[in-house]
Amino acid sequence: MQKVRRITNHFWRGLDLSKEIEIVDGLTLGDTLLLEKGREVIGFAVCHLPPNSEAPHGSAYVKLLAIDSAHRKPEHLQALLAGVEDLAAGAQLQRVVVPAYTYYWTAYQTLLERGYHVDFTMVRMKRGKQEDYEDASDLVLDDWR
Repeated sequence: MQKVRRITNHFWRGLDLSKEIEIVDGLTLGDTLLLEKGREVIGFAVCHLPPNSEAPHGSAYVKLLAIDSAHRKPEHLQALLAGVEDLAAGAQLQRVVVPAYTYYWTAYQTLLERGYHVDFTMVRMKRGKQEDYEDASDLVLDDWR
């Protein structure tokens, strides 16, 4: 969990997904995939699968996916997405649904290049001081509504 916390802390100071990951596992809501390079975790994806989760019928749903900023390469995002797609195929699901904010332009472009398309649009609006730790080149797909 510390390795995941190190990744998320770069994007959102103090974000700890330990309970979310434990709940997804403990209640069989889905799975958490880790992308490793040697002994280092460089990315992860928290995925929900039907029928007991937020995942739409027939779809795997990525609640959050993030690549460590030190390993910010589209091919790492591609590899983690391939893992999610394999998880969906193994569960006999026809679709993978991922949240994408166009602020994270590189991640958005990578999804388009991989054949994903816009299904519905949500807007995340901010007011007040802009935080320094969000970087448009970060490889993050998140849905923390």
